[in-house]
Amino acid sequence: MTGHQAAERVLARVDADRDELVALTADLIRIPSVDPPGDRYRECAELFGRRLDLVGMDVQYLEYTAFHPRVNVVAGQGPSRKCISLTSHVSSRI
Repeated sequence: MTGHQAAERVLARVDADRDELVALTADLIRIPSVDPPGDRYRECAELFGRRLDLVGMDVQYLEYTAFHPRVNVVAGQGPSRKCISLTSHVSSRI
């Protein structure tokens, strides 16, 4: 598969799942995860975790503390334990 074909597949999937993607984005925007101070990271992580759980992924939360608790989501599926890594900044600066 060429890069162009892969991009076309991704765009077709985005178009097909547009309503779900808009709903997820709206749910995330409703969580006031303003940084600083970086509150409500767990709530954002759990929102993603619930979505991944719905599609059969095994979800774990890894929490660490810098100045405020931060929560990462790790999700895997199947015997090979292939996983999805979502690395993002879930808060916004005002």
